[in-house]
Amino acid sequence: MIASIILAGGESRRMGEPKLLLEHAGKTLLEQVIGIAKPLSERVVVVVGAYAELYRAEALRCGAFVTEAEDWRAGQGASLRAGVRALPAGVSGCLVLLGDQPFVTPTHLKRLLSTAAGASGELVFSAYDGAFGPPLYLGSNLFEKATKLEPRQNAKPLLSGDPVTVPLADWQDIDTPEDAKRLLE
Repeated sequence: MIASIILAGGESRRMGEPKLLLEHAGKTLLEQVIGIAKPLSERVVVVVGAYAELYRAEALRCGAFVTEAEDWRAGQGASLRAGVRALPAGVSGCLVLLGDQPFVTPTHLKRLLSTAAGASGELVFSAYDGAFGPPLYLGSNLFEKATKLEPRQNAKPLLSGDPVTVPLADWQDIDTPEDAKRLLE
């Protein structure tokens, strides 16, 4: 069973408002990311924090499950821990996505899954702009370690060697009012 975790716990400091409720093409950013993950996942878990009630309502409306990272202020690791803890028994791996990356395609997520299966990879990152990060695939063998991440950490400390990556050609996240303006144009 494959699940997806969508990290939506941040406070959108640079945006100055709950950015995952911004609309693009008639859908909120959160709705778009849930819609991308849903066909590939038996369960989609949205991890909320700063705007818990607003994002909870939107995630439930879109058919996702919701969990709250109580220590969301501490960083992305806190949200990842909460998401992994909320996964049901029997999950063999999960996709981890950011709520502010609405342009990730289902094709890219399928590539993450096939790369993980082909390379027996337990951790497969997306590679973009000379770096690697989410969306990513996290195998169940790393779930326990993920629940012990420090709150300020991301998934990179789970690596035990060189990263396995899948190129993500057209990526952008929405962090600032300028990003949002480009999105809406």
